[in-house]
Amino acid sequence: MVASDALVTNQLSRRFGRRVAVRNLSLCVRSGEIYGFLGPNGAGKTTAIRCMLGLIRSDSGHTKIFGESDPIKRLEGVGAMVESPAFHGFLSARENLMHAVRYADLRAETVDEALQTVGLTDRSEHKVATYSMGMRQRLGLARAILGRPRLLILDEPTNGMDPRGVADVRALILEFAREHGTTVFISSHHLAEVERLCNRVGILDRGHLVAECAVDARLEETYLAATEASDS
Repeated sequence: MVASDALVTNQLSRRFGRRVAVRNLSLCVRSGEIYGFLGPNGAGKTTAIRCMLGLIRSDSGHTKIFGESDPIKRLEGVGAMVESPAFHGFLSARENLMHAVRYADLRAETVDEALQTVGLTDRSEHKVATYSMGMRQRLGLARAILGRPRLLILDEPTNGMDPRGVADVRALILEFAREHGTTVFISSHHLAEVERLCNRVGILDRGHLVAECAVDARLEETYLAATEASDS
């Protein structure tokens, strides 16, 4: 690992009973890049992310974030949204985010900034129970960007969003990367979305990292060839 590396995993593995969800995953995300974690549904992307964040234990291997391997310290400066974000439905969006800033010891002013960034200012006082799936995704993004983290880890962030929402999320990710130097690690099974956002990709299939490459005109060909080889 060198100083420019934001996220590094080394031989990360996790199994559930006899099923191996992630096998010997080694990848390196460079500081400041947008890295796509690409793969079909069920490839093991979310399990890998949970291991990286310490939400579940890996069976072997380790993760370093900006050179830190301690499971608590390495999360400093990390914002994440994993799967469908969970909130207290009886609280408003603002109240949910206020709980988050208190827990993370952040400034309360970051709540308004995050709500404005994701386009939820007008609905910030409404109970989250009244939110659509797309609005919950926006709120999940707001929570992830509180305090402008150095690393954003986003698991299928546009899930359930309409085309306007997808475009807004894309613009947000590009803004954070370009204006704030944020490193973004984004998992998806949508090839076209990854092509529009990412500098490099790792392709995961059946728990294996089957390819890692720069994003170029041959990405679809690379993806199909890599996942076909994994199936054989």
